[in-house]
Amino acid sequence: MVGEEIHPEGFVTIDVRGFSILQGIVDCAADIMLCLDSTLDTLSVFLYEEERMSKRCKHLDKPTVGDSLPDAASNTIRSTLVEQQRDVVYHRKKAEALIVKAQNTQNFVRIMLLVGSLELTFIFLRSPLSSSAPPAIILTSR
Repeated sequence: MVGEEIHPEGFVTIDVRGFSILQGIVDCAADIMLCLDSTLDTLSVFLYEEERMSKRCKHLDKPTVGDSLPDAASNTIRSTLVEQQRDVVYHRKKAEALIVKAQNTQNFVRIMLLVGSLELTFIFLRSPLSSSAPPAIILTSR
């Protein structure tokens, strides 16, 4: 299992059974990306309709009650929709990066299995100097 065993030196062991967990992560992140794409489409439609209604109301000679929004409310709606679009795009990029990392790890496991040993343990060591540095990978065979 991924992260099942934690060594005293800060090592985290990932064995081959974790490969199926990686596939689950890829599948889940792909589902999240589909939802985020749908949300982005919905926000785009809302933004388009708000802009269309705002332009329509400005061109009316005598706007009736309910035909127009005050400029401040319109600006608030527009800025909120744009902000939400940015958030969705950010989270979509994060999900996409997660998929790439999980797929790269899966490919690494496949290559190691092709190279030789049927059962490998992957040990990831985090640098004590920087938590943002990528982990070093140490291979050991059982």
